[in-house]
Parts: sequence; C-alpha cells; structure tokens
Amino acid sequence: MKTTGSTACALTGRAGIGATEPLYPGAEYEDRIGLPDLPPPSGYPVEKGGPIIDGLEGPNEAGPKYDVSCSISGSGELRVDLEMSGQNTAQGAELGVSTTLKLTGSLANDGTGTASVTEFSKETQSATASNCVFTAVPNSDGDPDMGEGHAFATFVCEGVTQSSQMRSGCTLAGTVVLDYCETN
Repeated sequence: MKTTGSTACALTGRAGIGATEPLYPGAEYEDRIGLPDLPPPSGYPVEKGGPIIDGLEGPNEAGPKYDVSCSISGSGELRVDLEMSGQNTAQGAELGVSTTLKLTGSLANDGTGTASVTEFSKETQSATASNCVFTAVPNSDGDPDMGEGHAFATFVCEGVTQSSQMRSGCTLAGTVVLDYCETN
C-alpha cells in the first residue's frame, strides 16, 4: 500500500508524512515528492505528494520507518480506516521525529462524508476531532477520486481537542492520498 498525508492546525503548525525523494525516479506517476496539498479554503488540492510504503526508511536513516495500514471497503458508501506513522517531512519539522495520523470515516457515492481524526507530532502535539467533513477530491471527469482500495480526500475538523484541552478556533485540516489499501 502507498499513501501520503498532511495536516495543519491553525494554532500549532503543520505535520505531514510524504516521500522526500522519488520511489521510482523517472516513472510517470512515481516521481512525486513532498506532501499533498492542504485543502484550500475553496476548491480542491491538486498535488498528491510523494508516496510512502509500509516498512520503508524515511529521510533520516536513524529515524523510524514508515508504518502504514489502511482499508477502504464497501459498495455505495465506502468505509475508510487509516493509521500511518513516519517521519514528519513538513517544512521546518525536525527530521527523524515520528508523526502519526489516524482516520476513520465514510464516503458516500457523491464523495461526501464524515470522519474522526487523531494526529500527533512534536510540532502539533496531540489533536483529536470527530464529525470532521470528509470529502473525496474530484478526478478529471468530475467524479469523486475514490473506490475500492483507494481515495484522494480532504478532511476539515472544527472543535479540536488539542493535548487534552479544547482549543477554541482551532481547525484541523488535511489531505490523504490512499492507494492499494486492503479491501476487506
């Protein structure tokens, strides 16, 4: 399975997990690097970022390896379960330090849904939210970019609990690109 993800909390900073060098240099799809675009205030992210694979090393060989598990299953409404951790590759983050993102949600046929999200990094500490708006990004023909085993989606969460305290005005927002997930 390959995946990337990035998150931001308005009060604390940015965290993300994405490849810092191409997995397969020169290949059409596989030469992406960096983090996926965060959801803009209006519209959809364009860049999917660089894929990571479960068990691969991150940019700092002394840091933790990527640990990724995801499943996307169902017909009609999709159930999405994601847990990934690895080195935070967001700009300004300390390399070698682990970031974790957990997401559980559902996406209807039209690409809309809800999710619960938990994110932890040295930069953002712990941020948790439920009832997040979860939306599949449209592909080139306008249909939601999702299906059995894959999804390109954004989440925006209000009412975030950060380091065990409610932080008024904090929004947790992020983008995940999931490919080759288990289909149960």
